[in-house]
Amino acid sequence: MIGPLLRILAAVAPAEANGPPVRLAPILCPALSDADVRTALGVEIRARLLGAGAVPTDFLLVSVSCTAEKVDLLAVRQGAGSPVRREVPLADLAADARPRAIAVAIAELLRVDLARNSAPAAETPQPAPPPARATAVAISATPFMMGGYFSGTSQRWVNGSQLRVALESRPQQAQGHRWGWGVAWQLDLGSPYSRIDLMNGLSALARWEGGLLVPEIGLGARVGPSSSYSLAAMPGTQVIGGPFATAAIEIIDTRRCFGRIAAEGGFDFRSAGGSWAAGLIGGGCRF
Repeated sequence: MIGPLLRILAAVAPAEANGPPVRLAPILCPALSDADVRTALGVEIRARLLGAGAVPTDFLLVSVSCTAEKVDLLAVRQGAGSPVRREVPLADLAADARPRAIAVAIAELLRVDLARNSAPAAETPQPAPPPARATAVAISATPFMMGGYFSGTSQRWVNGSQLRVALESRPQQAQGHRWGWGVAWQLDLGSPYSRIDLMNGLSALARWEGGLLVPEIGLGARVGPSSSYSLAAMPGTQVIGGPFATAAIEIIDTRRCFGRIAAEGGFDFRSAGGSWAAGLIGGGCRF
């Protein structure tokens, strides 16, 4: 009775193509019609249900057995895989509803088989994080510089400011402290009593990176004019320069910005120079 209706549904229902082809063994239960169950199952799994033609090597065999109270369903892959089973009670099913209910139960059993026996989907590889940049440029300004010349013919206090640009190597490891290296150029504008010093310095750096506090040491040389704005001062303008060393602590504020506390000292040759030292407080950003 329901055969024509099921054939119409089979013609319009969407196909379920996942998993291997399915062969339904002949149903010998008196309570079920083999033809009606096959037609209803064709509605559920469409192209996967094999007909009477050739059987492929890898397929899933579904067998149906029954008693007066229940129907036992067994699905076994003929290639490789573990069998799956299900029971369907018959007590609450009307006779004309049984083929459809058995077909739906078989379709659900096939989904269980697919979940149990199919190979897990390959994980999509996540893109590797971009490598840490090998170098960075740090630009800092020091509005407060205080020190002085403490030897030579013109001992004097100095206050002023500093602009500094450093090219730094960056540690490749994401964790732990590592040595970093760099080179820095700095422009010092100092104003000692009756004089103005404009000094260009170049230094090599060693940095211990990896935490919020980054110690740094440097060794270099500087040169520049020391000019007098007093007629009584001698000499009027003189190029001075010499070696100097730095020791600094950077306080990392954000990924880019930092504060910097440094001490510098060295020796400038010629009569307007001498031994000098200065303390600096400033900050900057890294790019």
